[in-house]
Amino acid sequence: MPKALVLIADGSEEIEAVTVVDVLRRADVNVTLAAVKDNLQVHCSRHVVILADELLANIPDASAMFDAIIIPGGINGAKILSNRVLMEFENSNKWIAAMCAGPTVLHAADIGKGKRATSYPLFKSRVEGHFEYQEEDVVVHGKLITSRGPATAMLWAVIIAKELCGVEKAKEVSMQMLFKTPW
Repeated sequence: MPKALVLIADGSEEIEAVTVVDVLRRADVNVTLAAVKDNLQVHCSRHVVILADELLANIPDASAMFDAIIIPGGINGAKILSNRVLMEFENSNKWIAAMCAGPTVLHAADIGKGKRATSYPLFKSRVEGHFEYQEEDVVVHGKLITSRGPATAMLWAVIIAKELCGVEKAKEVSMQMLFKTPW
């Protein structure tokens, strides 16, 4: 069973965070929702409170334990995520997924330089010199999966499920949710 680490912080975008956790758990991915600060209670961008499963600080060697690290958007949340953990995932050739403001975190950590990627349109100018910027809803390049914003969260989550679990499992989960996949 694949394992995914979803990072959240105060200011994270709740649609993006909850959607990816829900879809991946439906696909039988063992998902750990990790708070990057010292409190399991996370106050998201639209005042939804999410209770994380674990504190990131309590996960000693995340890249050895998980197949993917996932960064939902949210301006405040995106600014404080851990560069060290991201570098470990990239150096271990593990999946890295980010959406909305999340690609700015990757840029700050020097992750995915030169790869095709996308972000929320407002952040294009901040990341296009680092990535080969694409105007697509979801972009997969190597082990990097990026997406644009709340409206693309379901597609992003299903594509992450496809990469972690295979196309058949992603189709099965999509059908259960009445979501039409592009494949």
